[in-house]
Amino acid sequence: MRADSIVLETIKEHKLIQSGDILLLGLSGGPDSLCLLDILNKLQSELSFSLYALHVNHQIRGAEADRDMFCCVQNCKDRNIKLTVKIANIPEIAKRDGISEEDAGRRIRQKALRDKSTDLKKEFPDSRVRVVLAHNKDDQAETVLMRILRGTGVHGLGAMEYERADGVIRPLLDVARVDIEEYCSENNLNPCIDSTNSVPEYTRNKVRLELIPLLEKEFNPNLKEGLIRLADAAREDDAYLNSIAKRSMPEIIVKGEHKSTDDFNSMPLKQLAEMDPAVAKRVIKMMFARCGLKTDISAVHMNALLGAIENRSNATIEFPKGYKAIISYDKLSFKSPESTGDSNDDKEKVLKVSCRVFPIEELPPLKTLNKNCCALDALKLLARDCDIYVRTRRPGDKIRPLGGPGTKKLQDYMTDAKIPREERDSIKLLCCDHTVLWVKGYTISDLCKVDDDTDFVLVTKIEEE
Repeated sequence: MRADSIVLETIKEHKLIQSGDILLLGLSGGPDSLCLLDILNKLQSELSFSLYALHVNHQIRGAEADRDMFCCVQNCKDRNIKLTVKIANIPEIAKRDGISEEDAGRRIRQKALRDKSTDLKKEFPDSRVRVVLAHNKDDQAETVLMRILRGTGVHGLGAMEYERADGVIRPLLDVARVDIEEYCSENNLNPCIDSTNSVPEYTRNKVRLELIPLLEKEFNPNLKEGLIRLADAAREDDAYLNSIAKRSMPEIIVKGEHKSTDDFNSMPLKQLAEMDPAVAKRVIKMMFARCGLKTDISAVHMNALLGAIENRSNATIEFPKGYKAIISYDKLSFKSPESTGDSNDDKEKVLKVSCRVFPIEELPPLKTLNKNCCALDALKLLARDCDIYVRTRRPGDKIRPLGGPGTKKLQDYMTDAKIPREERDSIKLLCCDHTVLWVKGYTISDLCKVDDDTDFVLVTKIEEE
């Protein structure tokens, strides 16, 4: 079956392209991307989409890299396809960032595609923009084997998807490298050959040039087909487990009386602990994705969190990029760098405090006051003859909680009230000298409560803007 027929079948089977789409193809000038450029160009009118291309000159191979760039320019010009070219000194970037040239090149390509995709979305706000990558069937087999060597789970075994969650598509994924080369020859495409692909220096090159031929010779001549079948089966299993996790999420998200962002990113510990680990791990990843962490969660992070959950111990587990999972009493919360105070956003918040005295007969029902307000007996406060102010907790703070038997340390009250440790230092307190009158959102002091003898009420409101 010809490469163009396979690509069309893949597009239709997986619904990769729809009428009116804007496609942005990552174009290297090599056989894979040039083959896909030619096929997509011919399919534009049939499938009613628009095609754009982007090329990154890595400046690694000198004149050869410039040759690839001019090849891309000429091929796009011949087909009247708009091409964006980005030139980046990958060796210098790799040295600066302390990473390999292979990793640096991949990051720069991905960023260039994201930036151009964003520009196209702004230019065509009513159209769907899709980034197109030219990975082929052999690339898929190599990826599966590389992930097996590194150690991976079911999701990793699924390797590359036809369509990623972010809209990236791979229409060439069912086409073998030999069929791509045959297509290029039949259509006189004359692709550029990257000389570094024949050098077993990078990991993927070693797998392609040395490991796969050895395994095919000594163990299984149909190794690539076997690896592809493994990836297909793993994706099916992964999709099923993800569907179970998604169905579980609405049942376990904490729904407080006053629903907030914290409620949205928290869950009862007990229900999570009762889940099968395969489902629990996916739920955890989905919760982190809500907060903004969608990649880089390793088995080390996950096992540390699951171990803490199993032990039911209060703990904070550090995840990549400043994200945290916090176990506090019976709840597991997921925090972004912003919500944990690792950004400068919290420093810019303005505290707004307002006070108003009501005659008791004009006081709204106490139950209607929200968690930002408290009501205290104004005359009892006046009798204390002290300044009233707002602050956070200090060592030695004490309070006589409403309805409680006596005075206790504020630290003990917070523990008994199961206030999460990570929130305690930021809770606002209304104080009179060294006496805590109100723990915002929780309790007031029994010393100044409103009762049957109250004539005037001081209503205090604390808001953060």
